[in-house]
Amino acid sequence: TQQLPNLLFQHSTGSGKSLTIAWLVSALLNTTTPTTPTTHAGCHFDLVLVLNDRTILDSQLGRVVEQFLTSNNDMSNPVQFHRPTNGADLQRILCNHLQQTTTVQKTVVVSTLQKFASIDLEHMETHFHRRTMAGLRVAVVADEAHRSHGKTATSHLFQLFGGTSRDGEDLRETQATGITLFGFTATPQSSALRLFGTRRTRGHNGGNNGGSDSFTPFHVYSMRDAVREGTIMNVLSNLTCTAPRVQIKGISSALKQRVRLGDLKTRAWLHEAALRSQQVVAAKAKHIVDHFLNEMRTLAPFRGKAMVVCRSRLAVHMFVKALRRQISKARKRFNKQHGQPMSKFLVYGCFSGELRVEDDDKDANTADVENVATGLQQPHGGGVPSGWTC
Repeated sequence: TQQLPNLLFQHSTGSGKSLTIAWLVSALLNTTTPTTPTTHAGCHFDLVLVLNDRTILDSQLGRVVEQFLTSNNDMSNPVQFHRPTNGADLQRILCNHLQQTTTVQKTVVVSTLQKFASIDLEHMETHFHRRTMAGLRVAVVADEAHRSHGKTATSHLFQLFGGTSRDGEDLRETQATGITLFGFTATPQSSALRLFGTRRTRGHNGGNNGGSDSFTPFHVYSMRDAVREGTIMNVLSNLTCTAPRVQIKGISSALKQRVRLGDLKTRAWLHEAALRSQQVVAAKAKHIVDHFLNEMRTLAPFRGKAMVVCRSRLAVHMFVKALRRQISKARKRFNKQHGQPMSKFLVYGCFSGELRVEDDDKDANTADVENVATGLQQPHGGGVPSGWTC
């Protein structure tokens, strides 16, 4: 019944956290202790919850964990693997598992953290307390631990497994004895460190007796480590920064006067208007494509890749279209000059959620004016500029 420490793993993005999580889940399921009753097959962690806060990431992580467990675990004692579709399905899975008495089936549940908020707490705490006294524990493996954990959903999760309800920020103090947290993140924030991190008591060995405790990751595999070992590429080693100069046409004298006087709101409005302009995006796309093709000549016969980081989903949509147009123009010029087809380059954009774009085929000038007029609060007495040159 002793509380086991929570552990935080600070692992760099791209370093294989999904596979590390899958290995950890397998190791936890095969952890045994001499005090665990033989009726429970020496199992210490009989229930492992793998949690995320994004549906797409949850699907990807669940697929990796399931494939790893299928390939690396003893088939004579298979693991029950569940991916609930909603809160009611999750509650049914947990109730069926916690009510087992004679034998215990090793179970893995991959779910989003948000599904726990809809689970009824009735009868769950009693079952969990009985199993904790029998030496069985629940492991919670949290991916992207810096985002949604440590909030209301985490508090409900702790209550679900026998924890207490208490106002305040220190959720760790409400954690039930039989639950252990394992957090994975590349960028731990203070809330994640306090919930998952290893407690370091200040002044324990004679230093700073008046200071408060600190929390640190259990294991760190930083981006610097990953770059040094070749696990990921250092994108900053080939980063190109360009400061575009944008000339605004048709600006009113009132706006010009405000800009001269240093009106920050007017400057911000004009800057936002320029960023929404298809003319500016087209000019930036041409510069990107020209630079990319020049760099490609030094890589021959290899084919390179490039990444454009955009400020919003709408910007992703606009840049994808603009880059495709510029590559099409570059291909035509190449075919005309060299008499042979240019290598094909694909442009695609990705973002989470959905983006609805209406009247996407309007000419650039009309779309520019409407992009500025829609969704931007214009300065008093301003008016919409007639165009931009980048």
